[in-house]
Amino acid sequence: LNHMICDALEKVPSSLTYLGLLEDGSNQVMRFCAIPQAMAIATLEKLYANPLVFKGVVKIWKPTAARIVVETGSMAGIKAWFLACTKELQSKTKAWQKSKYFLPEKSAA
Repeated sequence: LNHMICDALEKVPSSLTYLGLLEDGSNQVMRFCAIPQAMAIATLEKLYANPLVFKGVVKIWKPTAARIVVETGSMAGIKAWFLACTKELQSKTKAWQKSKYFLPEKSAA
């Protein structure tokens, strides 16, 4: 699962570029596109290295979703959410690599 999440995270720069292009247009259109993107990265952050994923449903909390809706009205707000989620993912990645469950990829050689 962590590898799939990392694959999805490779699309983050493209997502931010696209949202940046929408910044000059209608604020409503940008919010319409930005809110799902911010919720997606927040969800990926919740799922990464989370063993509860295999036992039930893992979602972002409703208050977190409400904050995303309120705070993603500008590109600065969007970038703040992406930055917060990626920093949390980075700390989880370091912790995961130190755990006994981490299996490094074998080289193709």
